[in-house]
Parts: sequence; C-alpha cells; structure tokens
Amino acid sequence: MLKPIRNRIAFAKRAAAVKKLNRPVSNNKILVIQLDAMGDAAILADYINTLLKTKYEPVVVCRKGLGKFWEKLFPGLHLFEYEMEQGLDSEFCADNFSDEYEAVISLSVIPNASYIASFPISSKRISMVSDKIHYKGSRTIFTDIVHVTSKDHIRVRFDKLFSYLDDYKETVYDFSLNNVPDRESKKIIIHPGAKWIPRRWPAGNFIELLRKLNKLQIETVLICGPDDEDIRRQFADCIDDFISLRTLDSIEDLIDTINSASIFIGNDSGPVHIANLLHKNTIVLWGPGNYERIRPIGENTEILIEDVDCRPCKQYGDKYKCERGENICLQKISVDTVLDRILYFRNKKS
Repeated sequence: MLKPIRNRIAFAKRAAAVKKLNRPVSNNKILVIQLDAMGDAAILADYINTLLKTKYEPVVVCRKGLGKFWEKLFPGLHLFEYEMEQGLDSEFCADNFSDEYEAVISLSVIPNASYIASFPISSKRISMVSDKIHYKGSRTIFTDIVHVTSKDHIRVRFDKLFSYLDDYKETVYDFSLNNVPDRESKKIIIHPGAKWIPRRWPAGNFIELLRKLNKLQIETVLICGPDDEDIRRQFADCIDDFISLRTLDSIEDLIDTINSASIFIGNDSGPVHIANLLHKNTIVLWGPGNYERIRPIGENTEILIEDVDCRPCKQYGDKYKCERGENICLQKISVDTVLDRILYFRNKKS
C-alpha cells in the first residue's frame, strides 16, 4: 500500500517541478527513453541510425542489460541503463537526466519512463497513450501525446513520435554493422528459444528439421544463451556432421553470430528482430504474440503464421503453457513448410 502512495506523491512533485523546466532549448540533443525488451530496441535502432544522419544527437535510456546491445550497434553512443526494479529513483534521475534537451521522447508507456522524462530541461516532452488509457504521469509530464491503438505496429508508433522533431523527415532502414559478414556464407543459424515457453516451436519439430538439413549437408548452427540448459539438453543428440550447438555468452556474440548467417530461423523473440535489422534472410515462426504490433517487417523476412482464434494470447500468466494449453498456433506450422522456405532463400541467394 505504501508504494502506490509514495508513487503518487513522487509524481505530484514532478508535475509541479516540470512546469519550471519547460523552456525552449536548441542544442540538437534528443533524450530517447526506451525501457522495453530487445525486440522493441532492435526496431528503434533504425530510428537512432536515422537521427545520427541528421543534426540531432540522440541520448538513449534503456533497461539494464541492454546497454551492450546499443554499444555494439552504435559505438560511442551516449546512453544510460535504468534498473527497472529500482522503481522511481529520484536521486538517480536527478544525477543523470537534469541536462538540457531539445526534445524528450518516451517510447515506453510505463510510469518509470514518464518519471525520467520529467527531469530534463526541455519544452518538448513527447509520449504516447495506447487505446486512450492514460498511465501515471502521461497527463501531467508530457507536452505532446500521440494516441495509438494496441494494433498499431511499433513502427507506426515510432513514426508518429519522431515526427515531432522538425528535422526528422523519414526513417532510413539501411543500418549495417561496421564488420561486414562473409557474403559467401551458406550457414543457417537457428534460435529455438524464447523467454516465454509457449512462443517456442515444438522441440520435436526443430529436431526433425535438423535431421533433414543434416541429410542435405547444410551447415546449421543452433544457438542458445547461458541459462538455456533445457535447450542444450533437448538438442544434445542432434549434433552431427553438419549440425552444431553454440552457447552465446553475450549480446555482442549474439549480434556477431546472427550477422554471420545466410539464413536465420527463430521464434517470436529478440534475435529475429536483430536478424531483420541486419537484413538477414529471416524465417520467423510466429505463435501467440501480437502480430499487428511487433512483427518484424523487411523484404528479406518471412513470417510463418497460422490462423487461430486466440491470438494474441494473454502472455506470461504461466511460463510453461498457453491459455488453451495446447499451443496450437505453433503446432500447426509444419516442418516441411519451414524447410521449403529455407530452400527458397538458398536458391534465391544462388
């Protein structure tokens, strides 16, 4: 009970303080607050890349753990990591976000983001409200509010927010890493994981696909994270002449590995968005997620999705099962369908 009361008091103080901080600034610095997961961050990367091509100097605030992601993509980018568990930390915000900014853009519809947005000196504080549901701080902190719906894609949302910058004309989708990948690589990278288990294509399907790829003598690398002991156990028997399993210990290693792929295959999770950002031939196995809002969009990206009447599913209520208990959205995607798209991309490349 005490925490909600403290939060209300904290926002009341910031609402009063922000009135004194609202004054014009013309220094080209833009504070971009994005406290969501890796998939959203990967979509934002094209916008940061576009900002860097203009007069603007972006400063990014991300959730703790994603700082290495931004450093890998944009060496030298000014950024801050924010620990979500610390709540509304006035001392941290005052120490780090009290500079002057030409504009403050909050891309996350959560109180932490609006609290951070209340500290800089700026006459432009821009955020969004989804489905007309205002969240704490959105009415009192921001000078401009963009109204979106839960079905609006992240790009649509970001386009509306960045349009408030006078010299931001159009997003350029041409991001590339400085280290150029081997264009002759025929390697397939498969990421069978996802934070939420019901977002994973069945392990048995992946295993069947791997056996077929091995018979075709197609080099394939399975990747997982250091905490994915279940994946290492499930796929231990799949290692063969053309199949390997690699544990990636860092975000930097993940990005470099994806960049080395000829074709990337994965579930609805952060790595497929990185593959899309890097313009890889990408096959996405789409399950219960909100397709309209967060799907990767790109000419080299193909999403395998089956019609079901329960998408989007209420997620994270149970880590191990979907609401229906049968995960039919992913079970309906056949191994032969995935193999067909792999062969399509291989033939297309050659």
